[in-house]
Amino acid sequence: MLREGKAIIVAIDHVIEGYLNYNGEGYYDEFNKVDSLLRSFISGKATSIIAYRGIVKKYAEIISGKLSFIYRITEPINELLEFYIRDAVKLGADAIIYTVIFGHPQEKEMYRTLQALTLLGEEYSMPVIGEASFWPESGKDKFSILRQGIRVLGEAGVDIVKSQLPSEISKEIYGKMIDYAITPVVAAGGPKMDSLKRLFEFVSVFMESGGSGIAIGRNIWGQPNPSSILLAMNKIIYEKANINDILKEVQ
Repeated sequence: MLREGKAIIVAIDHVIEGYLNYNGEGYYDEFNKVDSLLRSFISGKATSIIAYRGIVKKYAEIISGKLSFIYRITEPINELLEFYIRDAVKLGADAIIYTVIFGHPQEKEMYRTLQALTLLGEEYSMPVIGEASFWPESGKDKFSILRQGIRVLGEAGVDIVKSQLPSEISKEIYGKMIDYAITPVVAAGGPKMDSLKRLFEFVSVFMESGGSGIAIGRNIWGQPNPSSILLAMNKIIYEKANINDILKEVQ
Protein backbone atom coordinates (compact mmCIF):
# COMPACT_ATOMS: atom_id res chain seq x y z
CA MET A 1 0.00 0.00 0.00
CA LEU A 2 2.76 2.41 0.93
CA ARG A 3 5.55 3.37 -1.43
CA GLU A 4 8.40 5.13 0.33
CA GLY A 5 6.11 5.53 3.33
CA LYS A 6 3.35 7.27 1.35
CA ALA A 7 0.24 6.17 -0.50
CA ILE A 8 -1.77 7.22 -3.53
CA ILE A 9 -4.98 5.24 -3.12
CA VAL A 10 -7.92 5.48 -5.50
CA ALA A 11 -11.30 4.65 -4.01
CA ILE A 12 -13.79 2.97 -6.36
CA ASP A 13 -16.20 1.74 -3.69
CA HIS A 14 -18.88 4.36 -4.35
CA VAL A 15 -21.58 2.20 -5.94
CA ILE A 16 -22.38 0.09 -2.87
CA GLU A 17 -21.42 2.81 -0.39
CA GLY A 18 -23.69 5.29 -2.14
CA TYR A 19 -26.58 2.88 -2.59
CA LEU A 20 -26.62 1.65 1.00
CA ASN A 21 -25.69 4.82 2.87
CA TYR A 22 -26.87 7.75 0.76
CA ASN A 23 -30.48 7.07 -0.24
CA GLY A 24 -29.78 5.02 -3.31
CA GLU A 25 -27.05 7.22 -4.77
CA GLY A 26 -24.12 5.49 -6.38
CA TYR A 27 -24.61 5.55 -10.13
CA TYR A 28 -21.62 6.98 -11.96
CA ASP A 29 -21.12 6.96 -15.72
CA GLU A 30 -17.37 6.65 -15.15
CA PHE A 31 -17.88 3.10 -13.86
CA ASN A 32 -19.26 1.88 -17.18
CA LYS A 33 -15.69 1.00 -18.18
CA VAL A 34 -13.91 -0.12 -15.04
CA ASP A 35 -11.18 -1.85 -17.02
CA SER A 36 -10.17 1.45 -18.63
CA LEU A 37 -10.24 3.19 -15.27
CA LEU A 38 -8.00 0.58 -13.69
CA ARG A 39 -5.48 0.86 -16.51
CA SER A 40 -5.44 4.64 -16.07
CA PHE A 41 -4.72 4.17 -12.36
CA ILE A 42 -1.81 1.90 -13.21
CA SER A 43 -0.34 4.28 -15.79
CA GLY A 44 -0.81 7.11 -13.28
CA LYS A 45 1.28 5.21 -10.72
CA ALA A 46 -1.39 4.81 -8.07
CA THR A 47 -0.30 2.51 -5.25
CA SER A 48 -3.68 0.97 -4.41
CA ILE A 49 -7.41 0.81 -4.95
CA ILE A 50 -10.23 0.53 -2.42
CA ALA A 51 -12.86 -1.75 -3.90
CA TYR A 52 -15.40 -4.45 -3.18
CA ARG A 53 -14.65 -8.10 -3.76
CA GLY A 54 -16.59 -8.33 -7.01
CA ILE A 55 -14.37 -5.78 -8.74
CA VAL A 56 -11.26 -7.76 -7.92
CA LYS A 57 -12.83 -11.05 -9.00
CA LYS A 58 -13.84 -9.52 -12.32
CA TYR A 59 -10.63 -7.62 -13.09
CA ALA A 60 -7.99 -9.70 -11.34
CA GLU A 61 -5.82 -9.96 -14.46
CA ILE A 62 -5.55 -6.19 -14.75
CA ILE A 63 -4.98 -5.54 -11.04
CA SER A 64 -2.66 -8.39 -10.07
CA GLY A 65 0.89 -7.26 -9.40
CA LYS A 66 0.16 -3.68 -10.45
CA LEU A 67 -2.18 -2.28 -7.82
CA SER A 68 -2.50 -3.31 -4.23
CA PHE A 69 -6.08 -4.13 -3.28
CA ILE A 70 -7.80 -2.79 -0.18
CA TYR A 71 -10.92 -4.86 0.55
CA ARG A 72 -13.89 -2.69 1.51
CA ILE A 73 -16.22 -3.97 4.23
CA THR A 74 -19.59 -2.24 4.70
CA GLU A 75 -22.30 -3.10 7.22
CA PRO A 76 -20.91 -6.54 8.00
CA ILE A 77 -22.68 -9.25 9.94
CA ASN A 78 -20.61 -9.31 13.09
CA GLU A 79 -20.97 -13.05 13.56
CA LEU A 80 -19.31 -13.51 10.15
CA LEU A 81 -16.37 -11.11 10.51
CA GLU A 82 -13.85 -13.93 10.26
CA PHE A 83 -15.32 -14.94 6.91
CA TYR A 84 -14.70 -11.44 5.55
CA ILE A 85 -11.06 -11.68 6.62
CA ARG A 86 -10.68 -15.15 5.11
CA ASP A 87 -12.23 -13.93 1.88
CA ALA A 88 -9.85 -10.97 1.78
CA VAL A 89 -6.92 -13.33 2.23
CA LYS A 90 -8.25 -15.66 -0.49
CA LEU A 91 -8.60 -12.76 -2.94
CA GLY A 92 -5.07 -11.56 -2.24
CA ALA A 93 -6.04 -8.34 -0.50
CA ASP A 94 -3.25 -6.22 0.92
CA ALA A 95 -5.53 -4.73 3.61
CA ILE A 96 -9.15 -4.34 4.65
CA ILE A 97 -10.93 -1.06 5.32
CA TYR A 98 -13.90 -0.28 7.54
CA THR A 99 -15.53 3.05 8.43
CA VAL A 100 -16.53 4.44 11.80
CA ILE A 101 -18.86 7.42 11.47
CA PHE A 102 -18.05 9.55 14.49
CA GLY A 103 -21.02 11.37 16.01
CA HIS A 104 -23.44 8.83 14.49
CA PRO A 105 -26.07 7.27 16.78
CA GLN A 106 -24.51 3.84 16.08
CA GLU A 107 -20.93 5.00 16.54
CA LYS A 108 -20.25 2.59 19.42
CA GLU A 109 -21.46 -0.42 17.44
CA MET A 110 -19.23 0.60 14.52
CA TYR A 111 -16.29 0.96 16.88
CA ARG A 112 -16.85 -2.51 18.32
CA THR A 113 -16.89 -3.96 14.80
CA LEU A 114 -13.68 -2.11 13.96
CA GLN A 115 -12.03 -3.38 17.12
CA ALA A 116 -12.97 -6.96 16.28
CA LEU A 117 -11.59 -6.53 12.76
CA THR A 118 -8.24 -5.32 14.10
CA LEU A 119 -7.96 -8.40 16.31
CA LEU A 120 -8.86 -10.72 13.46
CA GLY A 121 -6.55 -8.83 11.16
CA GLU A 122 -3.62 -9.52 13.44
CA GLU A 123 -4.55 -13.19 13.62
CA TYR A 124 -4.59 -13.45 9.80
CA SER A 125 -1.69 -11.01 9.18
CA MET A 126 -4.10 -8.70 7.38
CA PRO A 127 -3.50 -4.95 7.83
CA VAL A 128 -6.55 -2.88 8.74
CA ILE A 129 -7.33 0.64 7.59
CA GLY A 130 -9.78 2.54 9.75
CA GLU A 131 -11.76 5.30 8.07
CA ALA A 132 -12.82 8.26 10.19
CA SER A 133 -16.01 9.82 8.88
CA PHE A 134 -18.15 12.60 10.37
CA TRP A 135 -21.91 12.60 10.94
CA PRO A 136 -23.05 16.16 10.10
CA GLU A 137 -26.36 15.75 11.92
CA SER A 138 -24.50 15.26 15.20
CA GLY A 139 -24.30 19.03 15.69
CA LYS A 140 -20.71 18.63 16.87
CA ASP A 141 -17.56 20.35 15.67
CA LYS A 142 -16.16 18.48 12.67
CA PHE A 143 -12.52 19.26 13.44
CA SER A 144 -12.73 18.15 17.06
CA ILE A 145 -14.66 14.98 16.30
CA LEU A 146 -12.37 13.87 13.46
CA ARG A 147 -9.23 14.70 15.43
CA GLN A 148 -10.50 12.52 18.23
CA GLY A 149 -11.61 9.85 15.75
CA ILE A 150 -8.18 9.61 14.15
CA ARG A 151 -6.67 8.98 17.58
CA VAL A 152 -9.39 6.50 18.58
CA LEU A 153 -8.82 4.40 15.47
CA GLY A 154 -5.09 4.36 16.07
CA GLU A 155 -5.52 3.24 19.66
CA ALA A 156 -7.95 0.56 18.47
CA GLY A 157 -5.04 -0.95 16.56
CA VAL A 158 -5.50 0.01 12.91
CA ASP A 159 -2.41 0.26 10.73
CA ILE A 160 -3.44 3.33 8.73
CA VAL A 161 -6.22 5.90 9.14
CA LYS A 162 -8.13 7.34 6.20
CA SER A 163 -9.89 10.48 7.36
CA GLN A 164 -12.29 13.11 6.18
CA LEU A 165 -11.03 16.63 6.83
CA PRO A 166 -12.65 19.99 7.57
CA SER A 167 -13.54 21.95 4.42
CA GLU A 168 -11.05 24.72 5.17
CA ILE A 169 -7.64 24.01 3.66
CA SER A 170 -5.31 24.78 6.54
CA LYS A 171 -1.86 23.54 7.49
CA GLU A 172 -2.58 24.46 11.10
CA ILE A 173 -5.83 22.47 11.23
CA TYR A 174 -4.44 19.46 9.38
CA GLY A 175 -1.28 19.53 11.47
CA LYS A 176 -3.21 19.42 14.74
CA MET A 177 -5.15 16.40 13.51
CA ILE A 178 -2.10 14.52 12.26
CA ASP A 179 0.00 15.36 15.31
CA TYR A 180 -2.62 13.71 17.52
CA ALA A 181 -2.51 10.51 15.47
CA ILE A 182 -0.39 7.48 16.34
CA THR A 183 -0.62 5.93 12.86
CA PRO A 184 -0.04 7.24 9.32
CA VAL A 185 -2.99 9.32 8.10
CA VAL A 186 -4.17 9.54 4.48
CA ALA A 187 -6.67 12.14 3.31
CA ALA A 188 -10.11 11.29 1.98
CA GLY A 189 -11.13 13.46 -0.95
CA GLY A 190 -14.86 13.84 -0.38
CA PRO A 191 -17.15 15.42 -2.99
CA LYS A 192 -15.65 16.53 -6.28
CA MET A 193 -13.89 19.87 -5.85
CA ASP A 194 -14.64 22.88 -8.02
CA SER A 195 -11.17 23.19 -9.55
CA LEU A 196 -7.89 21.34 -10.02
CA LYS A 197 -6.12 24.17 -8.25
CA ARG A 198 -8.13 23.55 -5.09
CA LEU A 199 -7.57 19.80 -5.36
CA PHE A 200 -3.80 20.16 -5.74
CA GLU A 201 -3.65 22.76 -2.97
CA PHE A 202 -5.58 20.43 -0.68
CA VAL A 203 -3.13 17.56 -1.29
CA SER A 204 -0.05 19.78 -1.05
CA VAL A 205 -1.08 21.38 2.25
CA PHE A 206 -2.05 18.02 3.70
CA MET A 207 1.36 16.57 2.86
CA GLU A 208 3.12 19.64 4.27
CA SER A 209 1.16 19.05 7.48
CA GLY A 210 2.64 15.57 7.92
CA GLY A 211 0.15 13.49 5.99
CA SER A 212 1.09 10.13 4.50
CA GLY A 213 -0.83 10.37 1.24
CA ILE A 214 -4.33 10.32 -0.18
CA ALA A 215 -7.30 8.00 -0.60
CA ILE A 216 -9.39 9.82 -3.16
CA GLY A 217 -12.14 8.73 -5.53
CA ARG A 218 -14.35 11.22 -7.37
CA ASN A 219 -11.62 13.85 -7.58
CA ILE A 220 -9.50 11.39 -9.56
CA TRP A 221 -11.76 9.12 -11.64
CA GLY A 222 -14.24 11.97 -12.08
CA GLN A 223 -11.65 13.92 -14.07
CA PRO A 224 -11.38 13.67 -17.88
CA ASN A 225 -7.89 12.15 -17.62
CA PRO A 226 -7.41 10.29 -14.31
CA SER A 227 -3.92 9.15 -15.30
CA SER A 228 -2.60 12.70 -15.66
CA ILE A 229 -4.16 13.71 -12.33
CA LEU A 230 -2.46 10.77 -10.63
CA LEU A 231 0.90 11.60 -12.18
CA ALA A 232 0.46 15.14 -10.86
CA MET A 233 -0.35 13.71 -7.41
CA ASN A 234 2.85 11.68 -7.56
CA LYS A 235 4.86 14.85 -8.11
CA ILE A 236 3.13 16.67 -5.27
CA ILE A 237 3.37 13.79 -2.81
CA TYR A 238 6.81 12.39 -3.61
CA GLU A 239 8.65 15.36 -5.11
CA LYS A 240 6.96 18.26 -3.25
CA ALA A 241 6.36 19.91 -6.60
CA ASN A 242 4.94 23.42 -6.84
CA ILE A 243 1.21 23.25 -7.60
CA ASN A 244 1.34 26.17 -10.07
CA ASP A 245 3.92 24.29 -12.11
CA ILE A 246 1.78 21.15 -11.93
CA LEU A 247 -1.30 23.05 -13.10
CA LYS A 248 0.54 24.24 -16.19
CA GLU A 249 1.44 20.65 -17.04
CA VAL A 250 -2.07 19.27 -16.55
CA GLN A 251 -4.17 22.01 -18.10
